[in-house]
Amino acid sequence: MPTANPPARVWCLRFKLNRTTILLHTDAQQTFSSIRSELLTALKSTNPSRILTGTLRDGTPVSYPLPESAEDIALAKPADINDASAGWEAIGDDALDELDFEDESTGAGSKGKGKAKATPQQKRASKSGGVNDCPQGAGLRDGGVVAFRFRSAEEKGRRRRLAEGSLDVDEIARDGMGDDAVGWDVIVPTMEETYGEEDAAAARVG
Repeated sequence: MPTANPPARVWCLRFKLNRTTILLHTDAQQTFSSIRSELLTALKSTNPSRILTGTLRDGTPVSYPLPESAEDIALAKPADINDASAGWEAIGDDALDELDFEDESTGAGSKGKGKAKATPQQKRASKSGGVNDCPQGAGLRDGGVVAFRFRSAEEKGRRRRLAEGSLDVDEIARDGMGDDAVGWDVIVPTMEETYGEEDAAAARVG
């Protein structure tokens, strides 16, 4: 007698940009492509102007026009789940392995100027739908925080040329893919901001 499919493992993840937090219920093995689509839908429903606004810690206002495509959303997980200041690590198809290059003059095994051993499409295909292309495979946990941001025109152009196989390897070596160079705008409220100065002081003493 065939067994029934196991129930989906539903997690609640907190997606953060600046001071905005979007809560999404996802399957632990749901693809990041699907999750990005749901995130963009949630952002559009909560921001009819199609612009997400926020403020920096110094009070400077910032704004982020929502992208047309969910593929223009980049995601990252905390480098250290216990320390929000430790930075972020890209997840999903942004977490590509460093390309190995085969020197055209000396043959396999050498690195430097040359061509990629595997095409960018093959690299992405190996990630897409694989064990790393979901919250559980990326090392996230139920209730975890995921940073998100919208790709710049330069990033989108670089990713397009990578997919087409026209991105120069010297450019990759010099600049990297560019996704992590921009940084992630995530402001985690301090205890004072969350509870007020007096209650925060009492919590620290306690």
